[in-house]
Amino acid sequence: MHIFSALLKHEFLLLTRNKEIFFTLLLFFGLSLFLFPFALSSDATLLKSFGPGLLWVITIFTILSSVESFYKKDNDNSLLSFYYIQKTPFILVFFTKIIAHFCLMISILMIILPLFGLFFGLELKSIVILSASLLLGTPPLITLIHFAIALTLSTQKTGMLVLVIVLPFIIPILIFGVGTVTFYETGQTLKQPFMFMAAIFLFVFAFVPWIAAYALKESARQ
Repeated sequence: MHIFSALLKHEFLLLTRNKEIFFTLLLFFGLSLFLFPFALSSDATLLKSFGPGLLWVITIFTILSSVESFYKKDNDNSLLSFYYIQKTPFILVFFTKIIAHFCLMISILMIILPLFGLFFGLELKSIVILSASLLLGTPPLITLIHFAIALTLSTQKTGMLVLVIVLPFIIPILIFGVGTVTFYETGQTLKQPFMFMAAIFLFVFAFVPWIAAYALKESARQ
């Protein structure tokens, strides 16, 4: 428990020292959301139907654009090698990075979501449902993207490889995440999309972190 808290403290300390990451991602997220309607249409019905999907897609790209910052300094400072020498459990290293990244994304979404709902004309209940789907879907998304980074860390060419690895796995999360709002607006039960998302959540966390931790350990050993 002491090791886990020390690792978590280290991750949050890095985030507080690099405040530009938060503001850059917030700016990217905000501009992407609010400039898109001007390129698409000013029709309220069209914006309402495209809104949830757009939010999910931008969330994915925001996670993709920020994930390398959680490993770059560790690689540059040989911190992963230090963890290997000290026999630090890499499963704890991986989980602390996921938790820190999740907190970063949630803090951004908490700022963006109310403005997003107003801008795209969503009802309060639609925003609540969308928030719940993001809360359930963001952790497996982050985990899968960190998993891809762990697999490609030793190659030094993570960008496109990460996208290729995770794309087949994030599409179901995207479909059911957007589907929650669609199901609500068409009067269907929300049980099915949320059950599928919960199943994906459990499956990802049952297997992926252990494989990722092994990949990080092998990368540190080289």
